[in-house]
Amino acid sequence: MYGWIGALYAMVLIILRFFPIWILATILSGFGTSTMIYSLRSIHLPNTLCIGVAIFFRFIPEYKEYLSAIREGLKARNMGISIFKPIHSLEIYLVPMLYKAFES
Repeated sequence: MYGWIGALYAMVLIILRFFPIWILATILSGFGTSTMIYSLRSIHLPNTLCIGVAIFFRFIPEYKEYLSAIREGLKARNMGISIFKPIHSLEIYLVPMLYKAFES
């Protein structure tokens, strides 16, 4: 019993720690790529890091669309995530996401 409570507590802590990063990513994905590169260069970051970060934030909205399409497909197949099968739950999202990423 204490193992489940500890695991749930750890998951909540992870979500709370990553929540500000998710908010920041959502805000930054609204800016253009060139704007982000310019602003990162103005704080004297290396050029390769500026381009990598800008490209990362550029593709966040596309991956959100991929996740919503995967979620709709899972609803149509009457499948869902379960805390009792965490590997299976990760797999049903991760495999289609990787397929869609390498498809284009």
